[in-house]
Amino acid sequence: MTTTSSTNSEDNGKDARVYSTKVPFYPLSFLRMNLSNTIPPSEAKYFPQAPPPSLLADEELYFRNFVKKEDVFEGNSVTADCSFGGVKVTDEKSVEQQHSVFATMLKKLGKSIFTSNTAGVSMPIWSLEPKTELDRAACSMMITGYYLGKAAKHPNKLERLKLVIASRVAVNYIMLRKQKSLNPLLGETIQATLVDGTDISVEQISHHPPISYIYAVGPKRSYRYYGSSASVAHFKGNHLVITSEGKTTVEFKDGQVIEVSAKPVIKITGLMMGEQRAFFKGPMVFEDKKLKVRAVIFFDYGEKKGILSNEKTALRDAIEGVIYVPKKPTFNEKVRRVADMDDVGMELARIEGSWLEKVEIGSVNYWHIDKLLPMQIVYSKNPLPSDGRYREDLIWARRNNMEKAEAWKDALEVRQRRDRAQREKFAK
Repeated sequence: MTTTSSTNSEDNGKDARVYSTKVPFYPLSFLRMNLSNTIPPSEAKYFPQAPPPSLLADEELYFRNFVKKEDVFEGNSVTADCSFGGVKVTDEKSVEQQHSVFATMLKKLGKSIFTSNTAGVSMPIWSLEPKTELDRAACSMMITGYYLGKAAKHPNKLERLKLVIASRVAVNYIMLRKQKSLNPLLGETIQATLVDGTDISVEQISHHPPISYIYAVGPKRSYRYYGSSASVAHFKGNHLVITSEGKTTVEFKDGQVIEVSAKPVIKITGLMMGEQRAFFKGPMVFEDKKLKVRAVIFFDYGEKKGILSNEKTALRDAIEGVIYVPKKPTFNEKVRRVADMDDVGMELARIEGSWLEKVEIGSVNYWHIDKLLPMQIVYSKNPLPSDGRYREDLIWARRNNMEKAEAWKDALEVRQRRDRAQREKFAK
């Protein structure tokens, strides 16, 4: 069902992009309510005034994979900011559009710009990347999968921990985009594989708060990688802070378990005026409880050079960290640099580098942006009916018909809110 011709029988080929002008949706529609492909009279007002699209053909479905640094930066119109750190958007037209979008969002919120939570505020679809956040999570395995596969083959458990650490730094540069992705629908899924045979599944398991779950199994079941992520965005004046809560676990075949928690926040500056930049800030914690070893990486750890200065003692993409035997049961997540840590018992190795360049652990290089290419990812040709490729708003957006895409996006969001209200009603 991945070719346009196989989904267009209703209209006899009049428009290959349209599934039908006679029925309101196709069998795999997220809005379908019955087996007869009809709209109950009481529901008519909630349906979009736009035809259902034919499903994506292979050439539309498989986006070009980013295979090197230049592809990532140029494809997203961003570049490394050598004076400030992090990345900045180079497409001036895109920046102007984003300024307009975020200014409109603030008006909708009707709250203080210092406390506003963006949950529940809809962004116009033309300002969004025609993918969902689930797709972005799956693509993170393009680098993470390489390191986990390498770690699974290594007999030394401390060395495995170092490779897991390197994977979580190396993946960051392919995760930043100039545009936000579409919010997944509750129950939406994505399935894919890496060229080495790693199976990847991602699902949206909560609508509010939005929580996704990833589950990946390495070649020959050499490792399992799983965990949840709940992202919330807050306006802070002219910038946005995106927090991500949840724990990720790596299990190797011999029983070793490494847990990753306390993820850094993403900061995006210049929302309504000025240049748009993005960077990570805060700690990321790794722990092997059986090995009794902990590791912490700090992103944007530099201190300001003055009270009124924006300059810092280190670029914002710089990282520092340490692998150690802890003397306390938990890490203090308020700490922002190695020098202030109070739980280090015995130090095993120092970590340094930049998420835009390299990772060195104990003076040994584990990643360099110019030397490691992300693995290719292939989307399943026979996915679950809940796969995000069947979303009408996403399909129309990929075909650059934003009017129809917006109509379907609005209808899907209304359905999500109504379903949530019903769940809350019957939960009482």
